[in-house]
Amino acid sequence: MQVIWNEANIFSVFGGGYSQAARGYVIGLHRLGVDVKIEKPPVPGSELLSPDEYHTLLALYRKPRARVNKFVVDHTVPDYWARRGSYAVGFTYWETSRLPDPWPDWCRNRKAVWVSSQHNVDVFRSSGVDVPLFHIRPAISPPEPVSGTLLPSTLPPFRFFTLCAWGERKGYDVLLEAFWKTFHAHEPVCLVIKTFGTPGLEREIAQRKRRCVGDKPTPPVYVVGWPISHADRIRLFQECHAFVLPSRGEAVGYPLLEAAAMGLPVITTGWGGQTDFLPSDFAYFIPYRLVPVRPQPYYHGYQPNQLWAEPSVDALGQLMRHVYENYAEAKGRGERLRTHVLTHFTLEQGARDIVRAIAQLTGRSPV
Repeated sequence: MQVIWNEANIFSVFGGGYSQAARGYVIGLHRLGVDVKIEKPPVPGSELLSPDEYHTLLALYRKPRARVNKFVVDHTVPDYWARRGSYAVGFTYWETSRLPDPWPDWCRNRKAVWVSSQHNVDVFRSSGVDVPLFHIRPAISPPEPVSGTLLPSTLPPFRFFTLCAWGERKGYDVLLEAFWKTFHAHEPVCLVIKTFGTPGLEREIAQRKRRCVGDKPTPPVYVVGWPISHADRIRLFQECHAFVLPSRGEAVGYPLLEAAAMGLPVITTGWGGQTDFLPSDFAYFIPYRLVPVRPQPYYHGYQPNQLWAEPSVDALGQLMRHVYENYAEAKGRGERLRTHVLTHFTLEQGARDIVRAIAQLTGRSPV
């Protein structure tokens, strides 16, 4: 049996969680000996992947497509699912309390739907999805340390870090407000933001700061807004001391999984798919309240009849202060979290979840 993996941006470092997850799953399946083929070709920017990852994916793309005995995985939002193959499953994610209105009907046209968190299992079921649902755990490779630095040496020595798209769902506004209100200019601390695709970001941050704290001096906010390589991505995690993501909704939260695998203390909202791999004893959870979702400009599926989390600005500031002033304790939590993630969320385990799902759906194992 050939597993055909259809994810439009699998070669792209700009594809977000879908493409990052897809790369891990197909490489994990390949290592298990599964005949897996990628549908989509390399794209500009593919050279920013690690060389090993790129060459493995390229070989899987160039592999001949089986004529029969195919199992197709459409790994994208349901808007783009295509009905193909003897068994076509949809693999997707959603971040709020309820699915967008068209999704349940689209899901009913699948043999099955795969999701990557218990949060999503509950959301899909409560939204009326009645086809088989399979929980495929998120998976990550142990990151290999790299030499060299990316950040300027002039930045203060204690660095909070976030990595996210610049959108309301990721809670960047909550993070900036908490940082500016919590820390003073004389303290040796800064906030490093890795994001992309937002022209004039420094100007927007400066305007937001004036609205938030006026002319009060604050520690620096440093933005990495340009494309970076796989090695530079690891360097950012290595050069920072704690990872913070006050997200309003996550189906998984792969940057949180990366931070955990790097052993960083993690501060995040205590609601969403990230709670699958972030035990409360090892991570720092921000208190929240559930509020109606506002429509978002980049996708039609965010609706007022859905809820997501509104993390507390004051509580986030207190947690950041605690991690900064009690770093030995926080670092210990981070190391325990690293052991937990690299024990239970490996590429092999994610691939085995997929193998079990395929065997249950078809009666045959692809291995």
